[in-house]
Amino acid sequence: MKNLVVILTVGLLALVVAAGCGPAAPAPPVQQPAPGVARPEAARAEWEVKWDRTLAGAKQEGELLAYFNAPSEARVAIPAAFNAKFGVRMDVISGSAAELNTRLNSEYRAGIHQADVLMVGSTAIWASVKPNDFLQKIGPLLILPEVNNPQSWLGGKLPFFDKDGTAVAYFSQVIPPLVYNTTLVKDGAITSYSDLLKPEWKGKIVMFDPSISGAAVFNATVLSANIGFEQAKEYLGTLLRQQEVVVTRDQRQMMEWVSHGKYAVAMWPQTPAVIEFLKVGAPLSAVRVKEGIGVSASNGGLAVPTRPPHSNAATVFVNWFLSREGQALVVKAMGAPSTRLDVAPDGVDSMFIVKPGEKLSIQDEEFAIMQNKWAPEWQKVIASGGR
Repeated sequence: MKNLVVILTVGLLALVVAAGCGPAAPAPPVQQPAPGVARPEAARAEWEVKWDRTLAGAKQEGELLAYFNAPSEARVAIPAAFNAKFGVRMDVISGSAAELNTRLNSEYRAGIHQADVLMVGSTAIWASVKPNDFLQKIGPLLILPEVNNPQSWLGGKLPFFDKDGTAVAYFSQVIPPLVYNTTLVKDGAITSYSDLLKPEWKGKIVMFDPSISGAAVFNATVLSANIGFEQAKEYLGTLLRQQEVVVTRDQRQMMEWVSHGKYAVAMWPQTPAVIEFLKVGAPLSAVRVKEGIGVSASNGGLAVPTRPPHSNAATVFVNWFLSREGQALVVKAMGAPSTRLDVAPDGVDSMFIVKPGEKLSIQDEEFAIMQNKWAPEWQKVIASGGR
């Protein structure tokens, strides 16, 4: 429990400021071999030899298949960039995290091995695929020094979601607990969850259902970590009873209602829907509640199945994808901040970026275990209407 909530230290704050305001000081440069200049293996670093051999193997394989839950822009931009750089064709099968995880699990049980990489939310990977032992550890696949350097990453450690290192959380994104219509809510009018209990917000709040997977159960867990589970449960019940809160499972409709002014506040909205409406100019802003906020990889999770048919191509992709170059492209294409400290969150709305001094709950395996433990209780509260 004590690991769920962290206060950033001064040293880490400097790194986060750099990540939010511009490029951080890069990790110590690594001497790369000059383009087109061949050197004897004995004169090269071990990683260079391994990289060249792996890249040669990838070119021979010639292709890569990714199961990828991402916006259409990313599903086009990332394969195109990978193909252009390495001459390896990257194909994508898209779908929701649940669909892709179910597909991989079903295929592996049937002895079918066609996915080279799995790219869905890290929590979904951990909960749905890892228990079946269908994933390999990522650490042994990391070759490039800039990827293996802990100082390149938030918190000074490689961004593994789980203690076994089978899933990488390549995004570190604030999941806004409250998003409001700026034409209906004045800046600073809501600073805490307790403010939502004021009379002026009765009938003006729409909540995403915390009894199912998503940002709502995540933020309910963050609230519980910060104020205590029983207090969080009591608060949620009071809010539902007293304020006539509407609970929905339709993330797009939820943000449409708030954007058009039917409701003033979206509580625990799904991040993709928030981003979608921000992009078209909806009058939205977010509250950084004083109880504390949560940081998640959202859909930024990466894993490699135990038997990828194009193992060299998968290794090359993982290293490139987690490099500064790869992550800069991912941030642009997917609109979320990278866990890499040397990649600026260009184009990412400030509501999704960690700010100095914030009280943070960081989603990892320990957090996910706690979330699963508490989830059934949220189901009871929602089913009873808070009674």
